[in-house]
Amino acid sequence: MSQSKFARQAEKRITELETNKAAGEVYAKFASGAVEFHRQWIEMIRANTNTTLDFVHEVLGVKSPSAFVELSAEHARKQAEAFAEQARHLTGMTQKLTTDMAAPMQAGMKHVFQ
Repeated sequence: MSQSKFARQAEKRITELETNKAAGEVYAKFASGAVEFHRQWIEMIRANTNTTLDFVHEVLGVKSPSAFVELSAEHARKQAEAFAEQARHLTGMTQKLTTDMAAPMQAGMKHVFQ
């Protein structure tokens, strides 16, 4: 086997190993990020459920239609604000996860093209 053929095969093998390592890093980041994302999402569901149950408890004590409308409007406003904040938080987590996952692949690709 010629020296240059051997060198090409060795370089190809090194590239394969580096690609596999980068793919492993991406998967590890995705797995941990997905677990954290779902943990946060479940926490948000719990908070929203508790807020709704508190609202139902308050509705049971309402004495007039106007008090019901006022309570309902306040609850809707608070929930809309909470949902907007939760959406911002989850979007930020997703963007960070995407960036973190791309970093190992970008580093690996830089090495391949050098």
